[in-house]
Amino acid sequence: MVQLLPKNPIVWGIAEQLLGAGTLPEPERVRGIYNILPEGDAPEQPYRCHVDQHPFNLGVVAYIDNVPPNGGGFTVWPGSHRIFYPTFATEYTFTPTDAAQAAVAAVQQQAYVDCYGAAGDVVFWHHRLGHSAGHNRSRQIRQAVLYDFKKYNLEERQAVPTPPDMWTDWSI
Repeated sequence: MVQLLPKNPIVWGIAEQLLGAGTLPEPERVRGIYNILPEGDAPEQPYRCHVDQHPFNLGVVAYIDNVPPNGGGFTVWPGSHRIFYPTFATEYTFTPTDAAQAAVAAVQQQAYVDCYGAAGDVVFWHHRLGHSAGHNRSRQIRQAVLYDFKKYNLEERQAVPTPPDMWTDWSI
């Protein structure tokens, strides 16, 4: 899985373009394979976005099989990283401020995007992007592999107060 996702030359190249060439350690494993079972005729539930609690710089989700619309695809709230980023006391640790609850409530009211796609498609996302696993209304299991890119300097930056520019630690 490491060779298929983070060490895939195209994926690695994009990560280095975003985070800086030579800034990423060699990956040892992926975060895991995430399956979303079909929900069948169960009543539809509302989508709830969240921000991951563990430190990383850039997330990727890759589909193992085709994921149809409403098939459990990675679901994102576009632009939510701009809203959530300043509501954390530190840049990379899960340190929500008092403003975080209001931000979640505001983002929940916005439209989300169902990131469906073909086998091999990869979604790149900022570590503060509001996201959720999609509801799987299809008849197949949604299978995806996740990986978190972490720069060499991530540990030393975890205690850094959140700078005004969310791209300070990126190469863009």
